[in-house]
Formats: sequence, structure tokens, C-alpha cells
Amino acid sequence: NGSKLTIMTSANADYKNVAELVSTFLTKVGIENEIQIYEGAQVETIVTDPTTWDIYICPKGAEDYMVNDWMRWVPAATHNGGTQNFVDDEKLQEYYDKMANVETYSIDLVDEAHQYMEDMCYGYALVQQPAYTVYNSELISEVVLSYKAWPLPHACIYK
Repeated sequence: NGSKLTIMTSANADYKNVAELVSTFLTKVGIENEIQIYEGAQVETIVTDPTTWDIYICPKGAEDYMVNDWMRWVPAATHNGGTQNFVDDEKLQEYYDKMANVETYSIDLVDEAHQYMEDMCYGYALVQQPAYTVYNSELISEVVLSYKAWPLPHACIYK
């Protein structure tokens, strides 16, 4: 409609880089846009105002099938009946409720919910930060990682 899109992100260098990449792609196809960069605490306040952004570049997921990170933006109870991106979708909420319940959680359900979010354009994973763990196999027989792929030294099995 000729209006300028606002891309919002935090001052984190990785998110700024992704915002610049998205901005470049939008500009290449003729969509005028601007990037607004805020400090972490500011972002958490500003993101609640739907008039301040059109695209929000942020970490909202995990490297695997953990849905913990989704609870920051999906649950209706957290966001006055909708999601953090102002979506009021009963089906999305049902997916989240099932994924957050140990009795109904499954990898297939997470895949299905993720595909639904992409199909509805609610969110899309642009990048995934690789995680590598290096350890001495003469000292450690099993490395245990968190859902963010970070080593958990207290849970590893030592020789």
C-alpha cells in the first residue's frame, strides 16, 4: 500500500545483521523499510505496541523440539488473549497447549505446529545458530546438553 515497513530488533549484533539482511531483500523487491534498534529492556516494552513494528527480528525458538521458548510469545494468557505478534488464533493456541503438556507432546505435533505457523505467516525461522561442543573423551564418557545445546557439566557422565 506504499507505507514503510518497520523492522524492529535489539542491539544484539547477530539480530542487527539479520535485520539488515531482511531490509536489503525487501528493498531489492521495492518495499520501503526502516530498521529500529533498541536495547533489550526497551524491546520488551516496545514489542507490546502493535503500532511500533511490522517485522520483529528476535530469538523465538530452540534448536530442537523443545517448545519452552515458544511460551514467551504464543500463550494467550501471557498476551491478553492473543500472541506477542497480536495473532488471535484458537488453533495456534490449541497446538501450544498440546505441546506444553507432557501427556500430549510429540515431535510430530511440534513439526505440525511449526508448519502451521509458517503457513499462516506468524513467524519464520531465518537463521539457526550452530552449536558445537568439544570435550575430552578420556575424561567424559557422556556429554549432556540443554535444550539450547549448551553443555550441562553437572549432568555429564565422567570417567
